[in-house]
Amino acid sequence: MISQFRHRIPYSIKKNLLPASKHNTSGAGGAALRFSLRFLFAAVLFFFACGILLYACIPKRVKRPEVPPLCKPKGSLKCQAQQLDEILTNMTAEGRFKASVAETSKSEEAYATILYYPIGTAGGSLKLTYDFYMYACAAATLGLALKQIDPSRPRVALVTGLTEEAREILSDGDIWQLIDVPQWPEATLENYTGIVFGRKAALWDLVSYKRVLFLDSDAFIVPDNSGQRLKRLESFWQLEPLGKWHPYTFRTGKGRARAHDVKYNCIQSSHMLLEPASEVAERYRAILQDPPSLQFTDCIGQDQKVISYLFPFSLMLPIDLWRTSKYSGKECDVVLGEDPAVDEIHIFLHRFREEKKKVQPFWGGDCTSCILEGKRCRYSNAFTQPCHKIIIDWWWGRMMQLPSTTLNRCLKHHGANLHNVDQACYVV
Repeated sequence: MISQFRHRIPYSIKKNLLPASKHNTSGAGGAALRFSLRFLFAAVLFFFACGILLYACIPKRVKRPEVPPLCKPKGSLKCQAQQLDEILTNMTAEGRFKASVAETSKSEEAYATILYYPIGTAGGSLKLTYDFYMYACAAATLGLALKQIDPSRPRVALVTGLTEEAREILSDGDIWQLIDVPQWPEATLENYTGIVFGRKAALWDLVSYKRVLFLDSDAFIVPDNSGQRLKRLESFWQLEPLGKWHPYTFRTGKGRARAHDVKYNCIQSSHMLLEPASEVAERYRAILQDPPSLQFTDCIGQDQKVISYLFPFSLMLPIDLWRTSKYSGKECDVVLGEDPAVDEIHIFLHRFREEKKKVQPFWGGDCTSCILEGKRCRYSNAFTQPCHKIIIDWWWGRMMQLPSTTLNRCLKHHGANLHNVDQACYVV
């Protein structure tokens, strides 16, 4: 009885139920249902995939590499060493240095400078005659510094028209090996003595060396107490050779070859790493014999005009690789500090001997002994800043290391008196 009640369905409900057999899943209605379900499922998958793609395309926050804190104080020896390491690392990444670790014999690489005594009276050629020995003594201090910092590489000085005394200033103590260069013809360009333009052509005649690093004779290399100067000079020699037509130089600005209307960089020819080759020397002199025009380049200077024109595609070096500072008797704070953030003082020697301006000689003149002693001078003295004393101390410290005969010659031509403390200085 109970089982019968369990299976009974109220009539009101039963009459509304369709038999299972009446649900048609195989006809057109069933197909539409299956299509709808499949479409819905595909749509879900589609939008899910689009969501994944959209998520992948949204820029993610990339964690940047940590930047090392700015080194302070900037002029400290530690910060200078860090700056140099960064420069060398960047140059290495750019492929500037030799790929091979095999060393070139240092005897095949040479430092070079140029010293000449101009002839004639045309144009500005006489401006160097009266301070000529000042340049000779400066070149001697340059050679001595290179000998002390990098004694393994030869040092050659290209000389023209020197007196015997000047030759001895350069060569005494095995400071420079002298190579004579013939005098260039008179007044070939712009009413200047031709050698003012052609003096550096002879650098490419030094074919007994694979590479030559040229420095101007009035470059004073700062004392190398930390080894920085040697490391920086050595980096020059490690640069990848690019061929005789592509020296390494420093840039001075933009210029224009007027004959061909081609833009190129002006070269600062006071420092050049070059590969000697007779063809280059011949081309250099050919330009002088038949220049494109009297003013064939906007670049400043004389030999810089020719060199910039000759090498429009020279490779420019970072200016901080070899840090130079010009000194003409005024600002010089760059030499202050634990180890000055400068490698070379380019002393404008001619500025200190311009008689019209009556500029005091850069070594101190009649006040030299007082400056070195740290005393006040009775005479007119323009060098009163701490940096002035440092430069004068460096200069005479280097001069005192020259052979005694060279020192005495330079004292005579400088007109310097290192023994007039009692007469020139105030008693402290």
